Amino acid sequence: MSLGDMRSDWLDAFADLEIAICRCASRYCTEPAKRNLAQRLKDLEALDPNARLSRDKHARLGALVAECRQLMSFRGTLVHSHMRLGSIDNSNVALFRNVADETDEVAMTVYQFRKSTENLRRLAGEFERLARPSPAPEPS
Repeated sequence: MSLGDMRSDWLDAFADLEIAICRCASRYCTEPAKRNLAQRLKDLEALDPNARLSRDKHARLGALVAECRQLMSFRGTLVHSHMRLGSIDNSNVALFRNVADETDEVAMTVYQFRKSTENLRRLAGEFERLARPSPAPEPS
């Protein structure tokens, strides 16, 4: 798989994460549906445990939101950059520089793309699980 294909897979995985976050926000938040990702993360972060959101789920949600916040800048770099191919220490890399914030160039190896894409899919799965209603308790 080429580095360009890996970038495409990464962006698709991030889109899946956004969809999962939207489903989770729809389940637990009362804010209007048309909100950007940063606003949805803020909404989820501001929630308190309640009848629909147990303390355990609330704690897990907070940890997931924190992980997503760390990805936001990197996402911006991948989305708002031309990809250049290069080589560092005899490894092929994709190079990105976000024109919006003039950050240093970011290099991604095939291995880093794979691991990061796997992480996005894991996060999406966890948000999806949190968005599902809890099963009703069994009658005694």
